[in-house]
Amino acid sequence: MNHIRGWLVTAVSSALLAACSDYQQSTPQFEELPPPLTNVSRSLEAVLEQGTLAEACNEYAASPNDQHLKLKCGKYQFFYEGFDTLGVPVPIMRLLIEDFSEYVGPGFVGLGMYEDPYSEQRFPLGFGETQALSEDVNAVAYTCAACHFSQTDDGLYVVGLANHNLLYGDTLAYMTVAPAVATGVGIDSHPPESIARVSPAVEQALAEGRFNSIIDKLLSLRDIALDPVPFETEQLWMSWQPGVLDFFTFPFPEDGVHIPIRIPSLFDIPTRTETAQFNMRHALLTAAGGGGSLESFVRGFVLTSGGDLERWDAEARSPLVDYIYSLRAPQNRNPPDAAQAGRGRDLFERQGCLDCHDGKAYSGRELFSFAEIGTDDALRYFSDPELDGTFCCGIVPDADSELTQALKAPRLTGIWAHKRFLHNGSLSSLEELLCLNPRAAEDLRQGMSNRGHEYGCELSLADKQDLLAFLRSL
Repeated sequence: MNHIRGWLVTAVSSALLAACSDYQQSTPQFEELPPPLTNVSRSLEAVLEQGTLAEACNEYAASPNDQHLKLKCGKYQFFYEGFDTLGVPVPIMRLLIEDFSEYVGPGFVGLGMYEDPYSEQRFPLGFGETQALSEDVNAVAYTCAACHFSQTDDGLYVVGLANHNLLYGDTLAYMTVAPAVATGVGIDSHPPESIARVSPAVEQALAEGRFNSIIDKLLSLRDIALDPVPFETEQLWMSWQPGVLDFFTFPFPEDGVHIPIRIPSLFDIPTRTETAQFNMRHALLTAAGGGGSLESFVRGFVLTSGGDLERWDAEARSPLVDYIYSLRAPQNRNPPDAAQAGRGRDLFERQGCLDCHDGKAYSGRELFSFAEIGTDDALRYFSDPELDGTFCCGIVPDADSELTQALKAPRLTGIWAHKRFLHNGSLSSLEELLCLNPRAAEDLRQGMSNRGHEYGCELSLADKQDLLAFLRSL
């Protein structure tokens, strides 16, 4: 009897093994899923996908149905694509990095940017190849990463985080004013503020015998016609806080109004589906809420920056759009006390903060007047200096864009990592926003006021601290 039982076990086992073998041979095997893109890391090389981004768009072109490759191509565009927009001569970039290195630093680290570990010329992340200026002079243009890639105070590199360390005005001054100060050519056309800003770097370079190096680079531009910078514009550059800029001024289209705007983070931007779910008129992008969708915003950036919309049509831009849509706010690695943050959440709701921040990622779903919020109202002239409802400066809007003469409530996720607050960046901490720390005396220059949005300033010290804990948990 035992030998029959043993035979049955052996026979059944053999049959099962054979069946499994046949099943494995006849059933398609699941491919291993590609690793997710690294958008938050203490390793810059990890964020740059270990140097593999350069071929991402070619790989996507060969496999256009591969969503992972599309996002990776979008990440390449985020860091490196110039979209044929207005560029900076490469000799000027080399001049700053090589001859003014003690002040500008490799990768423009002295100006709040980050050195690209894969750049042989030690260029910063946030510049990519663009249309050449001549057969002999190449150029690089600002990319998304210049303004929307940064590092938290605890050392995390985060794609999409507003670069509130970026000294954009200083960067432009070094590019345009430092060569004049070094050579003495055309120096009278520059204001004393910008001359003073770059002079220490120039003086050190000359003292260390770099004059000939500077001249050699500038001579390579002798046949290039570079537009002069308006005197008043350079003065405005020098007034900007880190992480703040006026996009509609030289070298981009000039709207004639000084409208400094803090750089926003790109986390959790609502898609078209989500705008419908939240009953929004549209995505309310830009500080004025006039951008109807991320697609239209990217189109507008390429257009106003002098790019080629025929070459960079919606399909060619779609990898970048999809990639930005995928960005999410990073978690605070040093989170506040959970109980305190919970009390702050309750307070946020009880005090009516949700009346303005009731959309995706605690963004607003409506537009607000400047009188209602009390903040600096220069933004109402954004792209419309005559307030006549007509886009200025050669801007050609699409159906998703509008002039609002209003203000939107920004998304709050990731606000724990921000360093500039209010739409014009005139406050430097959440403590100032809630009046835990006193605000500086008001700057009365156009666009610079730190008044308004005093919601929460009337709360008790304990309530303010709870509310801060909640905001830093988002």
